Amino acid sequence: MFAFDMQTSPKECKILQNFWVEIWVEPHTQKRCRGPPLAWRKSRKKKERMNVMSTATSSKVQNGLKLQIGDLLRRIGISGKLSGHKHLTESIAQTVHDPNRIRYITKDLYPDLAKLYGSTASKVERAMRTAIKVWWRSGDRKLFEDLIGFELSQRPTNSEFIDLLANYFRHHI
Repeated sequence: MFAFDMQTSPKECKILQNFWVEIWVEPHTQKRCRGPPLAWRKSRKKKERMNVMSTATSSKVQNGLKLQIGDLLRRIGISGKLSGHKHLTESIAQTVHDPNRIRYITKDLYPDLAKLYGSTASKVERAMRTAIKVWWRSGDRKLFEDLIGFELSQRPTNSEFIDLLANYFRHHI
């Protein structure tokens, strides 16, 4: 159960618990939730970034999007056998819904995926890098370049790859 400040009713606690929301909290107001993500306690800058994972409303949309992302990754040559496939699928889906996730890839996205899949952030990053490397060597670069609209001169980094595909899904789905 989440614990909220005195201004939040128990009914609102239950509602907020069931949605994937991006909450920005001013440090001086101290309106925080205690609960799942450690990301809530990371930064003490002007605004803090907090995530509540989706369990209700957008789960069907999210699953449909993940299926489309997974299918596209397979079409361009990233096999479902690679553990990086599931990490890329989840990270692209999260970035489609929240473009700012890509800005906090090492501090936020990798640790969240590691927690989700029972791994470490460095293993998640390496699995994604390996999947992208396999795609670059033997995948369908032409299809990928057609999707993003320009040619690549070198292999994209993890964040570039995620951002390019998230941008594609944001605009075409």
